Amino acid sequence: MRDSYFPQNVRKSPYISYDNLTMNTPPTSVVKIPQVVYCIICNNCDQTSVGEPSLSLAEQIREDPSDAVVLHLNNQNKTLASLQPESVIGTSSLRRIAQLRRRYPHLLFQNIRGNLNTRLRKLDENNTYSALILANAGLQRMGWKNRISATLPPEDCMHAVGQGALAVEIRANDRDILDILAPLTDKDTVLQCIAERSFLKKLEGGCSVPVGVYSSFKKGKLFLQGGVFSLDGAKAVIHCLETDICIQEKENEPSDSQEKEELKEFCGVVVSHLNQQLLNKAFKLGLDLANYLLEKGAKEILDEARKANEASDTL
Repeated sequence: MRDSYFPQNVRKSPYISYDNLTMNTPPTSVVKIPQVVYCIICNNCDQTSVGEPSLSLAEQIREDPSDAVVLHLNNQNKTLASLQPESVIGTSSLRRIAQLRRRYPHLLFQNIRGNLNTRLRKLDENNTYSALILANAGLQRMGWKNRISATLPPEDCMHAVGQGALAVEIRANDRDILDILAPLTDKDTVLQCIAERSFLKKLEGGCSVPVGVYSSFKKGKLFLQGGVFSLDGAKAVIHCLETDICIQEKENEPSDSQEKEELKEFCGVVVSHLNQQLLNKAFKLGLDLANYLLEKGAKEILDEARKANEASDTL
């Protein structure tokens, strides 16, 4: 889409100043899709978990959702753990900063902006940053896998909701286009993204608060781990839940009556060819995990993070 479609506040505002239910910079969720456009390919993590009445999402196969370490050339034989004290790590993500501060308290973190080309150039052309933390999927899609020094495991840094997943965004109730796009849809990606988005929506989280997730499949079950962190990483509530997604092949197909009914939207995700009960299981998994964390004190941590961000915005 042309840059002129984007409101000025979306183009120029800091990431962390967006609304709490906005995961990143959501251009397609703040404008109407032009009538000449039938669909828009976007990152799942760039889409609001609330869902607009004019939008639907169809998930494609997910890339590696983890975060990657890109070390400065002078540090190629090192790791985050072995970097010198007070080495500066470049990232604009509160989620990454909060988690990595817990694991690597000897490091400093500094904001870095721009697209991948710009960030890598800033790393290479001066000695400000010892390393950058970037999304694995973005580097791989750009053909820069060779720049990845290490991949961060979830024990170090859980990824953002929907990270690594591409979505095809269409107008709500455009069933013809949704059915055409059905072959692109990957079931595992859909289930993971619905669970993660449901989790974030219940927490009312977003870029302005540190919330991380990690989802995986094992022996017919979908596992979802989620964490809420204070800005300094000192406080955290982390837990993992699972749900059984092993169903009979017949049950995995939509019934004739279901095909004629209006499809249910799960936090902005609409799928025409998967069993709706299966999608609801993933949705409930995210909801249950969020409720558990809220019972364990996540709300207080999130409220503190929001207040701290609001205070910094007024400085």
